[in-house]
Amino acid sequence: KKFPGIGISIEEITSKSIQELTATGELDMGVVIEPFDDNRFRKLPVYTSEAVLLVSKKHPFAERKDISFEEIKDEDLLMITPDYMFYDVVVRKCQEAGFVPQIAFESYQWEWIFEMVADNQGISVLPKPLIDKFNTTRVSQVHLMEPEFPLTLSIIYRKDKFVTVPMQCFLDMCLLCKDGR
Repeated sequence: KKFPGIGISIEEITSKSIQELTATGELDMGVVIEPFDDNRFRKLPVYTSEAVLLVSKKHPFAERKDISFEEIKDEDLLMITPDYMFYDVVVRKCQEAGFVPQIAFESYQWEWIFEMVADNQGISVLPKPLIDKFNTTRVSQVHLMEPEFPLTLSIIYRKDKFVTVPMQCFLDMCLLCKDGR
């Protein structure tokens, strides 16, 4: 309503696909998970939250408020597929803590991973905003530390691409939302 005459088309695909399609010019811009380093793009952080450890209420970690990554090294980890940048970020965080994660299961369906954790079939690291959409009475969320795991989403667009009026309107709208206006 604020920008009449400007249309927007949203495609829900993985961050890796967004990066590729934005690089080729098939998309004007996209949203990716940080850390994102590619000197072909400008980026604008627009949302920050955290990723948390998700465990069943029956799991020994369920009563913990926080946990270090090193403490999960011997656990069966249920993960989103490697198609997602989030997969790479979780693996990198585990490596920063000095171990390679024991990935017991991968799925492209976040809901399936949530259900498996709730059924005590393993643990997972997932974005807190995603978990908050589910029935969280069946699971516990534990703050991750050492290393910390902030979750930042950024809008990317090619540096060599002319920023059109609709693109600038969208960027302005995202900045307004980020600032809470």
